[in-house]
Amino acid sequence: MARVPVLTLLSDSCRFSLGASILMQLLDSVLYAVLAWYIEAVWPGQYGVPKPWYFFLTKNYWIGSTGEDEILKLLLVYLR
Repeated sequence: MARVPVLTLLSDSCRFSLGASILMQLLDSVLYAVLAWYIEAVWPGQYGVPKPWYFFLTKNYWIGSTGEDEILKLLLVYLR
C-alpha cells in the first residue's frame, strides 16, 4: 500500500477557494461586530448604563421615544 501525503488528500477532496475564504471572513466580521455591539450595550463597563438583555426587541430601541412619551412618564411620576 502506497503512502499518500495528507496534503494531497486534502487538496484533492476539498475545493476551497480564495473567494470562499474571503466570504467567511466577511461573515465572521459581521458576526463579531454584532456580538461586540450587543455586549457593549448590555455590559457597558464602569461608566455606562446597562440596557436589559432584550433591548433590541423593544419598540423604543428601533423607533425611539417621542417627547410625548417622556412628558407622560414625568406626569405619572409627579402624580404618584
